[in-house]
Amino acid sequence: MPPCALRRPRRRVRVLVALSVCFAVAIQALIGAGGAAAAALPSGAYWYTVLDLPHAWTITKGAGVTVAVVEGGVSAKVGDLNGQVLPGLDLTGRNPRGQSEQPQPGTKQFGHGTDMAVLIAGTGRGGGLVGVAPKAKILPVAVDNGHGEVSDTLGPQGIKWAVDHGADVINLSFAGASPCESGYREAIAYAYRHDVIVVAGAGDSPGAVQSPANCPGALAVGGVDSAFTPWTKTPSGPEIDFVAPAFNLVNEELDGTLNGPFPDNAGTSQATAIVSGTLALLRARFPKESARQIVTRALYNVHNGLGSGTQGKRINNTLGYGEILPYFALTEAPPANAANPIYDRFAAELNTPPSTGASNSASTTTPAASTPPSQGPATSANASSGGGTSVMLVILVVAVALLGLGAILFAVRRGRRVGAPHP
Repeated sequence: MPPCALRRPRRRVRVLVALSVCFAVAIQALIGAGGAAAAALPSGAYWYTVLDLPHAWTITKGAGVTVAVVEGGVSAKVGDLNGQVLPGLDLTGRNPRGQSEQPQPGTKQFGHGTDMAVLIAGTGRGGGLVGVAPKAKILPVAVDNGHGEVSDTLGPQGIKWAVDHGADVINLSFAGASPCESGYREAIAYAYRHDVIVVAGAGDSPGAVQSPANCPGALAVGGVDSAFTPWTKTPSGPEIDFVAPAFNLVNEELDGTLNGPFPDNAGTSQATAIVSGTLALLRARFPKESARQIVTRALYNVHNGLGSGTQGKRINNTLGYGEILPYFALTEAPPANAANPIYDRFAAELNTPPSTGASNSASTTTPAASTPPSQGPATSANASSGGGTSVMLVILVVAVALLGLGAILFAVRRGRRVGAPHP
């Protein structure tokens, strides 16, 4: 018979080959189980569950989107930010390309800008903190005055620079007690007209919403706890648009460990970073949609005390329209011609409509609809019992692989010994 003709194997050979296939399937299952174990999230990090982030990450992790962090710079050496920090801007003369930052005085913590960047785009491969959009990139803009405060002179310049250098979302996790200053008003209006979303913390003291969150064109963010109760220090006012977890959070330390959750790690700064990360997920999933369309999706998929994934209706001056739920916003389209009172307000205040063009990354980002879904959160270095699980996994995989290989060799050898079966 021709050398390439198929032959029907004996029953014994068929059984052994089937066993080999089963072994291969078992290996895949073990690897999958090990991957799930390694992806465990930090203990006490309640916002992952509240926002259902692992579910959202099956759709997108923010790849192709750039989030500018305008503060005192961002340390590119932090393990959870390794490879995440782009060359940025230093307007202070102390911070090359914005890629470094001094630790917070008297603590083991990284600087404030670095902490915000980890919440936005941490990978989990360092201290183990996974950001809301772990595949987004961070564009650092150093505009501080050397005393842990953002310079009101340099801040607006940094915002404009970020707009001109590819930012899709700009994170402003700082606040001053003054009304919206002319410099910030102009810079945020510039971002608004160039279709860049600006997210700003409302402040950390009861009272009016502070600058620059009170500037037209900025999404002002207040804070809540895990029960959707307003954080005691969150400001209140008609400018509040959204809220996010702002209390009892986790910090990454200089030695690469995680500290917390603890009550003192709180603020609308952190809530702002979480909202920026959420909007980065939306911009990644819908790269051709305008900033107004992205915010409309957010508005119609919030937790507002009435349920999850419901139409956004303003609750009050402390909670705004509610807490954006990433998975719902990624999967549930708003009604046709849906209203967007936030951008209507911006248009009225600035006396101009926003740009209707796509985000800065739209021309270079592949639409997420044609991209395979992500496979869960990045690996956490400090996952509980991860080391023991990994060792056992390796042993099991090797053992199963050897058994499968032995079965195949036995089948081949047995087939040769018994001679060629009938065709």
